[in-house]
Amino acid sequence: PLFTTLENMQLKEDYWRSSQESSVVLPCLESGVCNGGHVTNLSFCDEYSTGPYCMVCAKGYYRSITDGCTQCGMDAGSNIVPIYVAAGVGLFVIMGVLVLQWMRRYKPANTETWASNRKKKMAAFGLWYTELLAKFKIMVVFEQIIS
Repeated sequence: PLFTTLENMQLKEDYWRSSQESSVVLPCLESGVCNGGHVTNLSFCDEYSTGPYCMVCAKGYYRSITDGCTQCGMDAGSNIVPIYVAAGVGLFVIMGVLVLQWMRRYKPANTETWASNRKKKMAAFGLWYTELLAKFKIMVVFEQIIS
């Protein structure tokens, strides 16, 4: 239109430009997130959208496939941590019971034999515990990475 400048140029919906001083107008990559607008509109993007092509969500929001920027909150994925904690505690209790039963299984009449057997069992348990601890650490690191 006549007397249009970069500062007062009106953009159609679903078009974006980087600033009010930019002469490059580009179509948005996603329909409905670029408002278009006039100089009085400080953002050419929909609410909670910002950045190039309005494809970056504001802090506390994530880009949903269907709804644009959606507020972060408690969803099904965030309930998995208590499940892992409960499973870990349960596994630890079960392992403790099994180890106690394993250590009490053989109790020879001869005290010296019992003491040497106990030392052997404790050494075997120490090796088993070290291996189990390494596997537990791997599981914890994996959970931290995927969450």
